[in-house]
Amino acid sequence: MESPVNLRSDADRRIVPDDIVKELYQKMLGVFYLEERLKILTRQGKISFLASTRGHEKLQVGTVMLMKPRHDWFFPYYREKAIAYALGMPLKDIFLHMLSREGDPSSNGRNMPEHFSSRELNLVSQTACTGTQYLPAVGMAKALKKDGSDAIVYVSSGEGATSEGEFFEAVNWATREELPVLFVIQNNGYAISVPQNAQTTSEVHRIAAGFGLPSYHVDGTWYESIYQTLPPLIQRMREGGGLVFGRPDEIPK
Repeated sequence: MESPVNLRSDADRRIVPDDIVKELYQKMLGVFYLEERLKILTRQGKISFLASTRGHEKLQVGTVMLMKPRHDWFFPYYREKAIAYALGMPLKDIFLHMLSREGDPSSNGRNMPEHFSSRELNLVSQTACTGTQYLPAVGMAKALKKDGSDAIVYVSSGEGATSEGEFFEAVNWATREELPVLFVIQNNGYAISVPQNAQTTSEVHRIAAGFGLPSYHVDGTWYESIYQTLPPLIQRMREGGGLVFGRPDEIPK
């Protein structure tokens, strides 16, 4: 099959600066080899839980590159080790955590794998219960706004978690208070084990619209879409313009 990159003009491919493309590629490649090694360790019975970022890494790495690591705050979900990697968490620390070893900076091996955290990186541990990251993220955004900071909060999940009550509460509160929260819904068409049409009869962006939350669709498989859409929205939030709801599709239409 012809590679999708060949279906776009040269002008389209030059939209993202070469140095950004190179950095994105290097970091995505790092995540790829990280996942390959973790897959082997899991098959050897050395890792108790693995949730691959495969297919999501471009969005995760690329979004971090457009934000301010160590200044902004990150509330990811359990399929986002690429967020930890892109923020600068050392590979040794990632492996210590995934192997539940002593010395793991996230929890000293006590928390289950895929629950990365770092005070230095403003990375807050994920939870195993889907959707529970949303309300703490909104609380952090409220604190940042009260302190007069221009930092923003990244919070994300798959589309399945948008059926959880915490998601509705968080969107309602964040919209009402006009808080600097970037909601990122990574829609790959499946909510763990069921297709989206078995999970909801609505669409994620319609749920957001019901609360007056502006939403933007970006193609998570094309960085041009992310690079063109997010920077002005992030800047608007830093200047006090409220929150943003993104719904990247990871599967080409």
